[in-house]
Amino acid sequence: MLYNKSTPIIVIGSNGGTGAAIIDELITQEYTNIKVITISGKEKWGRDIEVIQADALNLQELLIATQGAQVIYGAFNASEYTDKSWKNEFPQFITNLIECGKANKAKLIFLDNVYSYVNLAGKLEYNENTTIFPTNTKGKIREQVASTFLEGLKTNNLQGLIIKSSDLYGPYALNSVIGDRFFEKIKKSNVSEIIPLGNNQHSMTYTRDVARIAVQILNQDNHPLIIHTPNDNAKGYQDMVRMTYKHFELTPKE
Repeated sequence: MLYNKSTPIIVIGSNGGTGAAIIDELITQEYTNIKVITISGKEKWGRDIEVIQADALNLQELLIATQGAQVIYGAFNASEYTDKSWKNEFPQFITNLIECGKANKAKLIFLDNVYSYVNLAGKLEYNENTTIFPTNTKGKIREQVASTFLEGLKTNNLQGLIIKSSDLYGPYALNSVIGDRFFEKIKKSNVSEIIPLGNNQHSMTYTRDVARIAVQILNQDNHPLIIHTPNDNAKGYQDMVRMTYKHFELTPKE
């Protein structure tokens, strides 16, 4: 199915880093029939866009909110960064997302991360052929959720795919390990605030890169069913701090 600029599109989780960036990209690409779903019913970033109040974990609310959608982006975040919240909320959300896709025959695009690859023998590069190998609870939850999603697409003959990204940085990534608190502190106070992880190697994903890919794939086929956003080479956290100081032309305080 080809999607045009007036295709009814809904973004669930538009207040988070990827969801908010996707909205910007859809607007930039001149899509005109965009709605967002938030639990508060408010548009956090002050954009002139239709907002529907619904709880993504309440199937009936979500079915009503997504009625008529031909494309649904699932950029859901759990209420807390805990194993318990992830275990209770992500499986429920993905089940609800599949049901909404089935009800509308909509294309589903699920925004995921790379937790299911965590600590894969020190591997720093991932692609669509990388073996899933979760080694902690959050990774196992992500593996389960992704499997449920792909099975739901197959069982219900739905279009859709998963976009996997690493930790985010850039516009709207306020709570990222190198989010607003990190950049603003350095820029305004010449003080870096970052989780003390030494110089462990880590890759980061720019929010607008996720958004561009999420919109580009609308009219592409669904093979592979899992794609990865591009990242620069992995860098150590201390290296990121040094790069940021250099960009702002600042000298770190002793």
